[in-house]
Amino acid sequence: MSDQGGQAQTPPTPQVGASRSEAIRDAAIQALSMHVFGGPPPGSGKFTMDIDQMNASLKQWSQFLVNLEKDAQTARPMVQVKPAGSNLDEAGKSFADGANKSGQTYISANLAAQRYVKGYIDKLTSVLNAHTEVDQSNAQQFNRINQSNTGQPGQKGK
Repeated sequence: MSDQGGQAQTPPTPQVGASRSEAIRDAAIQALSMHVFGGPPPGSGKFTMDIDQMNASLKQWSQFLVNLEKDAQTARPMVQVKPAGSNLDEAGKSFADGANKSGQTYISANLAAQRYVKGYIDKLTSVLNAHTEVDQSNAQQFNRINQSNTGQPGQKGK
């Protein structure tokens, strides 16, 4: 950048801190989220589920995967369209080619969705397994402590 005399200009210095309008906007968003959602918006895309919610979610995602797999099988004829007329019929060939490309696009999208759902199921299963392992470990530790205090498993210490 230069001024009329050909001298270089320094870029404007960025302002530090929030402007008044940004502060008002942030306060409005905070107030709205408290009113509408009952609390501030969650940070960094994290959420929590209890074990029953995770099991229910796993069941739903698994059923969704089954449905996607069925849809992929049902869609196979979408990539096997043949022209109705002879091989010399350019319009028929063009229609068949378009239909086959559309079918291939559908199947590709379906397979991408299957990969995503499988990945989500794997992650959810991993979390459930880790939760189960921690519960089992805690139960075993509790039983060892309880047994060492009482001399018998399953009884409270005196």
